[in-house]
Amino acid sequence: CHSAGDWKKADRFDHDRATFQLTGRHRTVACASCHPSVPVPGARPMVRFAGIRSETCTDCHKDPHQGVMTGVCTACHNTDDWHRVAQAGLDGRFDHGRTRYPLTGAHARVKCAVCHDSKAPKPDGIRITWAAGTERTSFPHPTFATCLSCHVDRHEGAFAKAKGGAACGNCHGGEAWIPTTYDIARHNSEARFKLTGAHLAVPCNGCHAGSDPSRATVFRISATDCASCHRKDDPHNGQFAGRACDSCHETASFAIRDFDHSRTRYPLDGAHRTVPCVGCHWIETPPGGRPFRRYTGLKTTCRDCHGGT
Repeated sequence: CHSAGDWKKADRFDHDRATFQLTGRHRTVACASCHPSVPVPGARPMVRFAGIRSETCTDCHKDPHQGVMTGVCTACHNTDDWHRVAQAGLDGRFDHGRTRYPLTGAHARVKCAVCHDSKAPKPDGIRITWAAGTERTSFPHPTFATCLSCHVDRHEGAFAKAKGGAACGNCHGGEAWIPTTYDIARHNSEARFKLTGAHLAVPCNGCHAGSDPSRATVFRISATDCASCHRKDDPHNGQFAGRACDSCHETASFAIRDFDHSRTRYPLDGAHRTVPCVGCHWIETPPGGRPFRRYTGLKTTCRDCHGGT
């Protein structure tokens, strides 16, 4: 091992002739990392060369997986680069149920690369947040404090102040994103706008469909008066601008159940009480517009309706 030129240099030692051959990055490790000095009673410390255990990797290396991985380290790793792992080495060997994040429901069917490959394409709505320092490893670690650690908030913060907070699990399940557990009963107990009448039969996206299909569904609705949703459906052609729809209509049916004509500028009396509404309120079609029934702006003298002199 030694020569007379420098007794402290073991320049004639060939580690390949030892029971543990050096490969990969082991070749660049300093000798003292594996061959420590040990105290000798009454003498100077001695470097230990014989009797060092090397049957398994964990004789020298701590297990970074904390017992999660079964089998030997070399089933997935090699000495060239500990952080580079072949996918084939994991298939059939890794039990995700023994990690801090067991996979359930739809998560159990997701391909490993979606969550553990920073370069792999992600499905729409997935935005992985990597644990610091793991981004360049073969299997970077996603953070999983909340659903939003991996999933884009489709509701754009609309439920940040909702009952129970913005946790996706308040409405969605792990087996499938839809249907949700947010039903009519929850709408009427948690939302500002209570569903009644015909509104009960309207599908959710009838009121909560965004104008841009590529963006999130709109759940934060700024106004809840009738006109804010039904202005484009106004059958009166603006005749009652400024008046609330529910001053005449109700949500059970758009038809008017009971209209008090005595509160208008032309109270009905005598035979006028038996005249059907359409007798005085005819259909009018403006140029280039859609037909509507005329209610306002009618003249009220007798000859305006009955003619004669």
